[in-house]
Amino acid sequence: MFGKPLDGEQNTAALIRACLVAAFVVLIPLALLYLLEVDAHSPHIERRLLGVSTFGPLDVISIMVAAAAFPLVFRRDTYERYAIGLIGIIAFVVITAIAVAAEPSAEGVLRIVRLSGAAGVVVSVRWMSPSTYMAAVVWPLTASVLIQAPWALLQTFVWGNGHESAITARFDHAWTHGYGTMDGGYALAAFVVLAIAIILGSGAFRRLHPLMWVAVVVGSASIATSFGRQAVLAALAIAFFYGLGFIAKRRWEYVAGAVATVVPMTLGIWRTWVGWSVRASETAAGFQSGRESMLERAFTVIGRNRLTGVGPGRYPPYLAEIGLTPTDATIVHNVPVLITAEYGIPIGVLFTLWIGLVGLASVFTSFRAMAIFAVVAPYLLFDHPHVVYGYGVASMGVWLAALEFHRRNRTEPVLGRPPAAETHDRPLQPA
Repeated sequence: MFGKPLDGEQNTAALIRACLVAAFVVLIPLALLYLLEVDAHSPHIERRLLGVSTFGPLDVISIMVAAAAFPLVFRRDTYERYAIGLIGIIAFVVITAIAVAAEPSAEGVLRIVRLSGAAGVVVSVRWMSPSTYMAAVVWPLTASVLIQAPWALLQTFVWGNGHESAITARFDHAWTHGYGTMDGGYALAAFVVLAIAIILGSGAFRRLHPLMWVAVVVGSASIATSFGRQAVLAALAIAFFYGLGFIAKRRWEYVAGAVATVVPMTLGIWRTWVGWSVRASETAAGFQSGRESMLERAFTVIGRNRLTGVGPGRYPPYLAEIGLTPTDATIVHNVPVLITAEYGIPIGVLFTLWIGLVGLASVFTSFRAMAIFAVVAPYLLFDHPHVVYGYGVASMGVWLAALEFHRRNRTEPVLGRPPAAETHDRPLQPA
């Protein structure tokens, strides 16, 4: 599974990295279970906000993944084939460390830990063979979706009785959406739609197992229970790029992927339409003004801290310092703007350019890679979990790792045929 080793020690190191990456992936949807002191019937966002500044099991695994991958960071061949995502995430770690050293904070240290774990996953996955990638990334994602998605469906349709009154009932301000073991339906949908894109994308290296198709279908249906617009946009993006893939490659697997992603979700939205329509009517009036006020507040913060920002992870505490309650609704829902507020305008511009280059690289990789990139793009533009919350940073690491793996192991390039050297199953082994 782990390729032909050059010696026993290196094979052991590869096995350790693969196991740690698998544990990292499995812990993402379980990251906040340890904060069980929050009442199960209160808004789950409370548990999320506690997790922002609380060291947890996922952070422990992040340290271990980073330590295991650290020796590979200094190898030149780690960066072969335009490792834009990898170079960017490592630079992000270094910049964060410098910023925290200049202005120490507990939030900044935790940001370093989480970004280091994400970078460690990207480095580790870049050295994997396709078979190891399937075992350490794709199968753990499949197992997680097969647990979380049915749980979310049960939470909405069975434990909520499936009635309109249950679908539109509230726990405080939140819909009784399906959230699995996470802090809310939006968070679960973000994880599930990313998992769907990566599972389908692995079809470039191996024929998908029937259980993987089940995970895609059930995961797609669970998106409807989230009432999350970003997840719907992400699922439609998968269908769009897989449609382009079918036009270009004439492979029916692309059609199957698009149908499995969109049809169950559409049926689920139809079944929960009352919830969707009521939520839309309630948020339509305040949505635009709320987003505008968050952006105005963020630009005010940026104007006061143009060069260095308020510090990594310090945006929520800074809101408290100026008299606002730091909640999910007050933290700006735009990642480039949030990064600019925390790190300063120069780093904010570089971060935005980096994300753009990662997207451009996916265009020159494959239609599957484009779909993987596209599932996170709505969250970067219209939300903030991928830099604010621990499970979001971890998801960003898995996202970049999948993109880098596709880039290094191109089997279905957008144009032409893949070079023979790129289709083998041998991992690149450290010398």
